[in-house]
Formats: sequence, C-alpha cells, structure tokens
Amino acid sequence: MLGSAEYARNMRATQSGVNDQSARRRRQHQVTPEEAEARWEQAKKDHMIPFHKMALLTMAATAPAFIMVFMYTEPDVGWHWAVTRPYPPIYDVEEPIILGKEQCAAFRRSTSDFRRAAPAGLPSSGAVYLWKLLRLNCLMPHECFERERGFDDDDDRITRLSNAENELQRKNCAPFLTQPPWGRHAFHGSPRILEKHRRVNRTEVLPVAVAKDPWTWFRSACRRPGGMRFKRGETCPSPPGPVRFEERPWESLGHLWGAWHASYVGTRSLVVRYEDLLWRPVETVGAVCSCVGGMTAPPRDFDPILDSYGRGLSRIGNLRRYGNESLRFARLSSGDVERLAAPELKRVAARLGYKLG
Repeated sequence: MLGSAEYARNMRATQSGVNDQSARRRRQHQVTPEEAEARWEQAKKDHMIPFHKMALLTMAATAPAFIMVFMYTEPDVGWHWAVTRPYPPIYDVEEPIILGKEQCAAFRRSTSDFRRAAPAGLPSSGAVYLWKLLRLNCLMPHECFERERGFDDDDDRITRLSNAENELQRKNCAPFLTQPPWGRHAFHGSPRILEKHRRVNRTEVLPVAVAKDPWTWFRSACRRPGGMRFKRGETCPSPPGPVRFEERPWESLGHLWGAWHASYVGTRSLVVRYEDLLWRPVETVGAVCSCVGGMTAPPRDFDPILDSYGRGLSRIGNLRRYGNESLRFARLSSGDVERLAAPELKRVAARLGYKLG
C-alpha cells in the first residue's frame, strides 16, 4: 500500500505528463486541406508507376500466356491417336475383322427399332470394354438414356456408364444390354436366362462376341481367371492342364477358347477382335453400331475410354502390352503350343487372322 504522501506525488507527476503532451499538440502545426492535397499529389509522383509503364509491364507479364493459348495444339491422344497408330505386324489388316456382318441387313429388316447389341466374351477377353464403348458412342433410336448435350459431355458419360444396369425394368424404351440374356460368359444359345433379363425379347438382341488373340488370352486368363477353374502356377499357362468352366471340363485353355468362340461363329451373332477395339475403335464400334441400326459418335466426340477400365491397365497400357509380339509365346515350349492349339482353336483363329506360330 502506498502512503498518502507518495500517492499524491505520483498523481502530480502523471498530471504533469498529461499537461506536457497537450501543450506539445497545441504547438504542432495544423495541416490545412490544401496542404494535404499537395502532399498527396507529391506522393503519387514519387511512388506511383506512370500509366504507360504499367501497361508495358502488364503486356510483358501476360504475353507468355497469350502465346501459349494461341499456339496450343491438342496433344496426340484420343481416338485419332489410335487411328493413326499402325497395327503391330501380328494383327495388321486393312480393316477390322468382323465375322457375321453379312447378316446385319437381314437382322435390321426382321427386327424393330427396339433392337440392340449385347456384348459377350470369355473372362478377360474385353467384353466389358466393348459394352462401355457402345454405351458411350452408339446412339440407338429408342434408348432409355436421354443425352442432354450430345456425345461430348463428360458428366453425361459418367452417368451413362453407372446407370447402364438400371434400365432393364423400363417398358417404354429399349434398355441397354451389357450382356446377352443368357450371360456374358455363357456359350451361345445357352438355355439359361438371367433373372433380370427374363423380360428381354431375345429376337431383338444381337450378341456380339469379343475374341482376344488366344496366345495373349491364355496369359490374361492366368492373371484373372473369372469363373474358370484350373491350376495356376508361376509359369502359367505352362504346362497346359485341364480347365473347368460353365460346369464342364475342358482339356486345356486352348480347347475352351476354340469351343466357346465356335459356338458363336455361324450363328446370328457378330464376332469382333479385341485388338481391333484397341487399334481401330472408331471403325469397329461404328460397324457394330450400324449393324443394329444405331448412330455412331462423330470422330471428334468418340470416346475410346483412355482411362483404366475394370481392374486392368489403361487403354494406352494395353496398346503397349498386346502390341508386344514377344509376349505371345512367353513361357510356352513347342510342346505347350501343340497341346493348346486345339482343332477348333486353329479353325476360328484362322478366320480371325490370328497367327499360330
């Protein structure tokens, strides 16, 4: 506690300081409005950049961006990149090979505008890739999904793919089919009908089987066998062994490949090559789409699905993988090749342009 005398001294010192500050303020020169305006003008002259210099600096800073915009060329990816890239020698053909296309006109005449294609294939053969290509790039007369802004719409594409399986219950349109009524991997003409496809009119469906080069398909089957059951070792597909598929035993993967594709050849179906979907997607999808009376997306809007589909590589990665001829017979001895080359495999592979040696 301060004494009364000390407290009084402190109060007098504080009051003296306040009085001194007030006196100094009164002695300061009061700035008039005219002086303030003059000071502001001088500050602008001293610190602000003249307009012509600011314009030059702005032009210099933005020039690179303008040059990049006006000189930009679209990167060489997309449909045109695939079209202009040549086939690897092992698959080189003048045009995509499509078995059964001679019956397209008869199929259109015998069906209504509610007809549509239904992709099929052995596991790991590319059937899922085909239905996605058709879903994005083939417009059917009575399809259920309404395009808001045509083919070139990324949001629309995502919605189309995600809703493909949800249209089967609709009655006033032709639901898109991701597989035939008997199943994607079943043999042609199987009596089995999937529950969700029981209301589908099978006479309005054109199955489209996707065949992959048998020698590369063997390796795909070893990586992802799907519904196939067989012994897979580190050197798969060597040595060839028995396979069980669709509740039936097969001598080898080669015998299964030959029998499955032979069930589609010669029927009211199309058989397309997976390699043509990779190297010639526009022509191949266009041929399938026109066969069922659809309209294919114009080339600049065609979506070849560059990103990864399913659990596999991206399309670019698959172009590199399946264009490597040295991988076709990797890990296979001459005896393995002879055992896998079943008679039906040789017959179907020859029609599809696949070289066996």
